[in-house]
Amino acid sequence: MSRLHTAPGSFRFRALATMMFAVMLTACSDNSTTNPDNSEAASVALSAGDQQQAASGAAVAEAPAVIVRDDSGDPMSGVLVTFSVTSGSGSVSGATPHTDASGIARVTSWTLGSSGEQKLEARVGTLNPVVFTATLAATSSESTVTV
Repeated sequence: MSRLHTAPGSFRFRALATMMFAVMLTACSDNSTTNPDNSEAASVALSAGDQQQAASGAAVAEAPAVIVRDDSGDPMSGVLVTFSVTSGSGSVSGATPHTDASGIARVTSWTLGSSGEQKLEARVGTLNPVVFTATLAATSSESTVTV
């Protein structure tokens, strides 16, 4: 019987190379639920944080949030949502969150501007945006009447 001769350590090298290849395939596979191009998002809707009131320069009490769903109406996780102030010169923190496992994306905070209409918009890809509105609360100096 003929015996196959191999160089010492070659079996270990092949086993190691095979394991590394398997690890690389697993790391490169895309079986995650993230969807950076939002290609499957069918709808975006208001979830929380609309119709609030706060003083100029103050954050609203509840951070605005939207829910993103697919064609079947199921919540989608990992979808990028872009929030931006469109009226009122306020500011938003955490303006580009991804949806969580429940399909919800929420800003960190929305601080209202100094005057006028206050609006925040949430966009997902090319879907119609969701618009949040808030009103400025009267400050104590505005509500005091001097006679």
